[in-house]
Amino acid sequence: MVPDSPCPGKQGACSENHHLTSPLQTAVVIRIPLAETGSRTLHNHLYAIYRRDNSMNTLIIYKSYSKMNTEKVAKAMAEAVNATLKKVEEAKPEDLTGYDLIGIGSGIYAGKYHKDLYKLLEKIPRLEKEVFVFSTAGKPDEKYEKPMKELLVSKGCRVVGEFRCPGAAGILGFTWSNKGHPDEQDLENARAFARGLLSG
Repeated sequence: MVPDSPCPGKQGACSENHHLTSPLQTAVVIRIPLAETGSRTLHNHLYAIYRRDNSMNTLIIYKSYSKMNTEKVAKAMAEAVNATLKKVEEAKPEDLTGYDLIGIGSGIYAGKYHKDLYKLLEKIPRLEKEVFVFSTAGKPDEKYEKPMKELLVSKGCRVVGEFRCPGAAGILGFTWSNKGHPDEQDLENARAFARGLLSG
């Protein structure tokens, strides 16, 4: 039986055997004395391996406006893995604690993820979770996600994936790049990315 949470109150090596019930899963039980790690972070990350299926509780928080490109991607991912979906305006710091995997996404504004996502995450002292990041942009580039990933790592998170999607860019009704994106193929790529995170 898979436990609902990492072994509570263990100060030394974990002494419990965790078994997976799904015939599609394979697990290796690893016991590591927590005294050697200095924190529960590694133990929590190892435990997350057991939850890499559709029973894994997933939360996706996003910021999207104007052409709503990021919302389309966020909804596609959420549908693919049965995730809880929240706009950043609706999310509270305590909301993030009840999930095994968290997705953070937005359009790219002045070369960065939206400031509202940073404001939310900066309110959280520690968040020892597995996370993934995703974005839509007129010109997708990994450099845009670097500050966000650095912030997440500083909170104790492990970034397990990044997804970049072309998004129509324009102003006042005019589109100057990536017209029609994200299209259905982009959204299918987003679904496949999300499913891949759960399948390991």
